Amino acid sequence: MITGVKLCLGLSISKQLAEMMGGSIKVDSAYGQGSVFTVTVPKVIGSGDLIPESKETAIEFSAPSTKILVVDDNEINLNVADGFLKLFGIEADRALSGVQAVGMVKQKEYDIVFMDYLMPDMDGAEAAQEIRKLGGAYERMKIIAFSANAVSGAKEMFFSSGFDDFLSKPIEFDKLTELLLKWLPEEKIESPSSTQAIKSSEADENIILRDEFFEKLKKIDLINIKKGMGNFSQVPDNYRETLHMFYVAIVSECEKMTSFLTDGNLRGFAISIHGMKGSLQTLGITEPAATAYELEMAAKSGDLEYCRLNFPAFAERMTGLKEALADVFTEEKSGGVLPKESAEFLLQKLQIAIAAANDLDGDSGVEALTALLGFDFSGVVELQIKNAINSIKNYDFDKALDSLNKMVELYQ
Repeated sequence: MITGVKLCLGLSISKQLAEMMGGSIKVDSAYGQGSVFTVTVPKVIGSGDLIPESKETAIEFSAPSTKILVVDDNEINLNVADGFLKLFGIEADRALSGVQAVGMVKQKEYDIVFMDYLMPDMDGAEAAQEIRKLGGAYERMKIIAFSANAVSGAKEMFFSSGFDDFLSKPIEFDKLTELLLKWLPEEKIESPSSTQAIKSSEADENIILRDEFFEKLKKIDLINIKKGMGNFSQVPDNYRETLHMFYVAIVSECEKMTSFLTDGNLRGFAISIHGMKGSLQTLGITEPAATAYELEMAAKSGDLEYCRLNFPAFAERMTGLKEALADVFTEEKSGGVLPKESAEFLLQKLQIAIAAANDLDGDSGVEALTALLGFDFSGVVELQIKNAINSIKNYDFDKALDSLNKMVELYQ
């Protein structure tokens, strides 16, 4: 490999050239000190036939009976993790806070808990310690830190906080596979009848990118589709669903961060911008992610003035991205209009789910909403239904009711 190339071209052009040669550009940035960019490209000697044209990642086992809980205050991160685990036949439970996670492990014996390290109120380390305090089987429950800050010394910090291991974000398929094989009970690992595989070749990628959705997405220069899809093991539905979640949340997240800065709440701002940075990186929106990182480092160092001065430009850029994505998610622009018969059926099931959620009857709520998934609603409606189902499964009935009531207002 050839590394350490001095950049004389613009960053965007250099990045495109490196990726065209099968390489990448890495940035190491420290707030107040500057940034170091490292270009890495493969060195190939001899015939071009030596250059691999495709890559195949085999899924050599499944674990459908596994009980896994994923904990993260960022729903986008939860969706990404959920998509990866489904490749192994695993339907994971979700928790949006450390407090919720502690409550859920008291009700179910999980094989593995993937716990985000940086969360408001009760962070991952505090939640892990609370679980360990329960004693008995909880002392042996496998808890894996889920973090975007897997820097030098982090492993030792995680172990001292009660974690058994850690998984860095964005998730790497091979690392997740390794951790599942390492920590899952042997009796829950099954060999599929035939080896499944996620195939990633230039031909496959070109077919995916010719889809109407991706053709529209190509027009947004900020988004590196190939990089983003790589973070989703080339599963387009999961990428599209997660990007839509990000699109819906952009404005509210920026408003929340503005409120934190107005109140001088740097910790809250640091946690929120950290989550935004992770979402941007995962989706392949790398340039704004670098800006988010600078803001995160400034907040963690207590530089409120820097954050107040530089965040508005970042928020404006995110608003522009929201407007660009509105042209991609055409269903959202149409107002979600459904045929009369479909709307009546949808509303009927939503009312049943609302009544069940008010009675804290999770089973009936999930049953009513699951019945809707077999019908040909738009992608946006299906995503809203799935989010409501996940909220009910995670015992977050208030959030489920908020989502369900908004759907009723939209489609009645």
